Amino acid sequence: MKYTVIILGAGPGGLQLAHFLENTNIDYLVLERHNEAGSFFRKLPRGRRLISINKPNTGFENYEKNLRWDWNSLLGGCEDPPFSDYDNEFYPNADSIVRYLNDFTARHFLKVRFGEDVEEVTRQGDNFRLRTGGGNTFSCDYLVVGTGVSKTHNPPFSGADLIPSYTDYSMDPAVYTNKRVLVIGKGNSAFETANYLLPFASHLHLISPNYLRSAAYTHFSGDLRSINATFLDTFFLKQQGAVLNGTIESITPVGEGYEVQVTYTENSMSVTLYYDRVIKATGFSFDTSIFSSECMPDIAHEERLPDITCEWESTNVKKMFFVGTLMQGNDYKKSASTFIAGIRYNARALGYFLRKRITGEVWPVSSVPCKGEELYKSIFSRIHNSSSLWHLFGCMCDAYVYDPEGKVYLHYRNIPNRVVDEQELFKGSIGFTLQFGYHSPRDPQERKKFDDHGFIHPIVCLWNDGQIKRESHMLLDVHAEWEDMNFFGKSLQHLIEECHDSLPDLEPTMSNRQ
Repeated sequence: MKYTVIILGAGPGGLQLAHFLENTNIDYLVLERHNEAGSFFRKLPRGRRLISINKPNTGFENYEKNLRWDWNSLLGGCEDPPFSDYDNEFYPNADSIVRYLNDFTARHFLKVRFGEDVEEVTRQGDNFRLRTGGGNTFSCDYLVVGTGVSKTHNPPFSGADLIPSYTDYSMDPAVYTNKRVLVIGKGNSAFETANYLLPFASHLHLISPNYLRSAAYTHFSGDLRSINATFLDTFFLKQQGAVLNGTIESITPVGEGYEVQVTYTENSMSVTLYYDRVIKATGFSFDTSIFSSECMPDIAHEERLPDITCEWESTNVKKMFFVGTLMQGNDYKKSASTFIAGIRYNARALGYFLRKRITGEVWPVSSVPCKGEELYKSIFSRIHNSSSLWHLFGCMCDAYVYDPEGKVYLHYRNIPNRVVDEQELFKGSIGFTLQFGYHSPRDPQERKKFDDHGFIHPIVCLWNDGQIKRESHMLLDVHAEWEDMNFFGKSLQHLIEECHDSLPDLEPTMSNRQ
């Protein structure tokens, strides 16, 4: 069976891409090895509580704006039931997302074949050939891999294969009652595990070579979240809990427990610690076992993720793309590509890239007049309402490219920053980019106005021939609305005037503003 596009995996990313392809003339198929969509969430997280925010009561009625506080809904249109119809908890239950994804699949008549476990992917000329465990064979011109980070990441020390992982450790309280327990890792899965064990273990320690990364300080929603930080009380208040910075050299079974050889990060001192139970919560990585040698994608980011281009294509296997959490290499540990809140917009952008490759369709663009206040109003409208730029801060932007023939700005929405930086469309031109970010202005005088901790705010950049010439950072708004254009837009006004003064035969846009 031959298709133009085959998507591996009916997770949020695969379903979102399928939804956009469903509205085109491109023939596609989603292959899912389990008998339902979103099967990952049927088992994980083990504690069943998601850390993706679900906030239906925002005070706004704008569909796009409300998606800023809805981290779980896919893009199905303003008439589509939101995820909050399935679960009204701020941190929802994982079973709810499974129900939502399967209803989304049925509601939009997505072409998904369940129970198709792809065991081998080979390359025949320009086509991919996929063989399933049931004996079915499929082929396609473009392969989109959305299988997620499904393999437990095994640490490189001796004895790592002897201990259970986050995905399969026993949740029987009797196993840990009055025991000394070590959890390897300091991410959300490690802290979730530690929180579960708190009522049972006597001594409970977490360890990794690196210092703890809290989302409260990094602004990366995949770092330790407050809902999982309860365990820190046992450390700071000396309740037999500890968070250690150290590298495990080896783990050796001794009697009914383990000797753990550790080298501390701070002073390089080596010690041997004893624990009754050890659990590794060291994260996940991309499983490449189904790919034959001629189409084996290169790996990056500590060998956890595929190496990808700005369009989420494999750097070494042409026509192989990635969707879902496998897209996160382009904003690794920065913004929301590990959550549905970011995946849905990345998948939409990937849909445009595929349509361009397959049908020649160009990226959607609109025109914004240079004269009057239209550019100013367009930028502020996006600041007020855009959810894509909000979630994918620093990694996705709107681009306004000056067209000298029409004397207008061509407005490209929701463009990955890497595309603006790397592709010819945006080189040799002058224009603006709008994005959200946390970093402070480059200008030392402007930087004084911003808190060192940093809060999300709009950033407009003036660029020429691929180089950023000036930045306009808007001050923090406690409501994150930036409604007062006169107050927040002064630096933007000056930036637009500076740009227009440099353009031939064009009257300054803002010179007559009162």
